[in-house]
Amino acid sequence: MTYWIGLAAIVIAVGLNLGDASVFLNLHSFYLVVGGTLVAILLLTPALAMRDLWSLMKQVIVDAKRISPQSLSSLIKNPKAPFSDSYGLVAQANDLWELGTVPIEFERLLIHRAEGILARNSAAIACLRNLGKYPPALGMIGTVMGMIKLFGNLGISHGQGQIGVQLALAMTATLYGLVLSNGVVLPLVDRLEANEQ
Repeated sequence: MTYWIGLAAIVIAVGLNLGDASVFLNLHSFYLVVGGTLVAILLLTPALAMRDLWSLMKQVIVDAKRISPQSLSSLIKNPKAPFSDSYGLVAQANDLWELGTVPIEFERLLIHRAEGILARNSAAIACLRNLGKYPPALGMIGTVMGMIKLFGNLGISHGQGQIGVQLALAMTATLYGLVLSNGVVLPLVDRLEANEQ
């Protein structure tokens, strides 16, 4: 919940400082940056990492708590303890206990499962962190495309009067890329990492 409150605060702060908002509304830049980022996610993120990432983001949305090392120790000592987790550790502990697994083997298997879950979660978060570099790059591509169009219109008499407007539109792609990366993706990565500790 706190992530969403922070995100709303950023949107409000930026919105209050926009002035003439029409200058910032450029759908071509928006499609290039947001659409390009979505394409990068689909092309570069393995399906298993996407599934794990989606699961982690759902936990952040509802502020779900994961089992701490202390809770894992308690679970190992008492598999019937009233814990709830979204990783299935409690269910696996109950299954192992009901199968009559030897306590030392029970502990080893449960810790191995927990370490595997943490490794998968770390890999999913790393994919999202790597994704954070694409929105600014896509924004720069949009800016360069806008600048090329601007320079192409300089020789035309009606194009010279629009230099400021065209330059502002060209820069919106960079703005969108920076906001998406530094205002959404990277804070989400930090939140996911904090939730995993």
